[in-house]
Amino acid sequence: MKFYYKISSILIFGLFALVVGAQLVRLLPLQTMLLVIGLPIVLFALLQLAGVEVKLSGQSFRVAAGIGTFAGFIGGLSGIWGPPTVAYLAALGTNKNDHM
Repeated sequence: MKFYYKISSILIFGLFALVVGAQLVRLLPLQTMLLVIGLPIVLFALLQLAGVEVKLSGQSFRVAAGIGTFAGFIGGLSGIWGPPTVAYLAALGTNKNDHM
């Protein structure tokens, strides 16, 4: 049950951040928007290539809210919010069935 509580907090925070991020599409210059979208993707790819494996020992509401906010914000700008969410679930050691 705790798992689903954390996922719902990710979704709620992600929804609000998605709305804010979507509003910024009209206001941000193209170069800034590409930097905001591309920098986290490049950082994540470099960590994966370096073999860095992030593990979270417990489920924290603050971490879940932060990941949801970040994923929603990036999702509002680009339409892609999956990678931060998948990285969070992998760091928790969530099994494949719960990912789906």
